Amino acid sequence: MPNWGLLVLVGVLSLIAGFVALVFPLPASLTVTAFVGASLLIVGILGAIAAAREALGSDRIWGVLTGIATALLGLILFAWPVEGATTLTIIAGVVFLASGIFELILGWGLPVPSWKWAVVLSGALSLILGVLVLAGLPGTAAIVPGLLLAVELLSYGWGLIFLGIAWKRGGL
Repeated sequence: MPNWGLLVLVGVLSLIAGFVALVFPLPASLTVTAFVGASLLIVGILGAIAAAREALGSDRIWGVLTGIATALLGLILFAWPVEGATTLTIIAGVVFLASGIFELILGWGLPVPSWKWAVVLSGALSLILGVLVLAGLPGTAAIVPGLLLAVELLSYGWGLIFLGIAWKRGGL
């Protein structure tokens, strides 16, 4: 499969995942929290083990402590999933802001005027999501990560589909 086809395929998969998260925002939020918690737990444990086995001197101590702190953060997300979802909501807002800025810069720099609007639109949506999250949605923090994940997956999916089509037509 040519690279443009892979972009379109990943875009379609992103759209499907986005629609599922949009229909089921609470389970999507809890899934996000569980995934991040599990990731931090695994990375923390592996980091602590690697530091204990391979690092020397103060690097060993700091590496093990960092690994333990990361693993504990993962456990906290599991123990308090609603609070974890709230924390992830704040983190998501910052990530959406950064992603939006990057996509806007990328979109404006694309040499294909007829397709650059899709990337610029994706960046603008990410930027707006970041602002909304950071402005605060206190009553809905348990579903915000799932809804934001859905919207981000949808906009990202469309962006990839349009980039893939532009690539196929020789515009990139």
